[in-house]
Amino acid sequence: MLVSNCRSKTLLSANVCLNLIGKQRCSNEACSYDRCVELDRQRQKMKSQLSPDSKPSSRFLRVALIGAPNAGKSAMANVLVGASIFAVSKKINTTQKMMTSVLVDGSAQLVLMDTPGIVTGQLSKRHQLSKEMITDPEKSLTLAQHILVIVDSTDKYKGYRLNPRVQHLLYRYRHLPSTLVLNKVDLVKPKSSLLEMAHTMTKGLVRGRPALTYRNVLDNRVESREERVQRMLNRDAHQRTNNLADTDAQAMMGNMDLNVDPASLDKLGACPAHLVNQSELHRCFRYEKGWPYFDSIFMVSALKGDGISEVRKHLFEVTRSGSWSYHSSVVADEDVIFLACDIVRAQLLDHLPQEVPYRLKLNVVAWEQDAAGTLCIRMMIRGEQSRWIKIIIGKDGQVLRSIVTSAAQELRNLFQHEVYLRLDITASK
Repeated sequence: MLVSNCRSKTLLSANVCLNLIGKQRCSNEACSYDRCVELDRQRQKMKSQLSPDSKPSSRFLRVALIGAPNAGKSAMANVLVGASIFAVSKKINTTQKMMTSVLVDGSAQLVLMDTPGIVTGQLSKRHQLSKEMITDPEKSLTLAQHILVIVDSTDKYKGYRLNPRVQHLLYRYRHLPSTLVLNKVDLVKPKSSLLEMAHTMTKGLVRGRPALTYRNVLDNRVESREERVQRMLNRDAHQRTNNLADTDAQAMMGNMDLNVDPASLDKLGACPAHLVNQSELHRCFRYEKGWPYFDSIFMVSALKGDGISEVRKHLFEVTRSGSWSYHSSVVADEDVIFLACDIVRAQLLDHLPQEVPYRLKLNVVAWEQDAAGTLCIRMMIRGEQSRWIKIIIGKDGQVLRSIVTSAAQELRNLFQHEVYLRLDITASK
């Protein structure tokens, strides 16, 4: 059974918040590539293989984004780079593997590695997760020069402590500078609770110095309490980083102040994250809720873009002298067909119930530009059971229509180009 949408002639307006790049020319005047994700698969591959066009004064930093599922890592990466590259959904396990995006500002280049949410062994078995989803968070740290820990500040159950698996990775890669980012702060009330959360997760220390106290933040009553909490914390993070840019992180952590059993910590520290026993991990970090060695902390809303410019500025400030890894025209080092399938899959996750979207398979049947230049994409959705077809279509085709409309718009945001999307559905039995 095949089901598809009717072709729409209407081009929906692009999301302004994620349209910072557009189709800018790369910094090299001799370059024939725009700074965008290419429509053509081969051209996208060739672009990623171009020799880096860095200069003698170039600076570089490779950053790993890690955190629990649904913390907002992909949304954070999208807004940082200024383009809707990575798929985002409301359900867990949207990101399936480590994916790379690239930012350029003058002579500095940032490479962001978005990763799957760090999950327990029990959850990985329940959802039959791939090997990449389990191992890629740590793999990114073996390549990184800086760690960006993203925390969902609305998760009240876990919000007042760091995820033990994140703590474990921070300890294993304690030689790397790390930054704490409290995301979704626009949804937190009262805002004063963010300071308590930040204090717990940093143990009151950032870069070896006492973090802000509630009294410090509220001294000036001209601004609203909420505005001042967020602004002061983000500004103070910059001041600490700038003042202590040359601090030896290893010396600062010479005598680690963690409320854990040293023998247990050493044992776990020698074990790769995906092999760590969950009960042992929780026993080790039972009384330790934070990590006192972050070099900065920020409060942001990736959805609204609030506080993102401060994080971006901070990351460019801590870039190091060195050659770039990518040509200045590269925005994402990913296959365009994978990116497109990922976007459609995210919409399936958002629109379909329970385990159904996790068990669907996507294949691209056609990928071409028509005479008018429109990118025409046809995908096949394969389900295990025929009853799923009715679920995907919905009453009067409303669910499928909503999936196609939302996915097509996200594809337009990705390519900055008109896109026609057709989805066909079939069942294996």
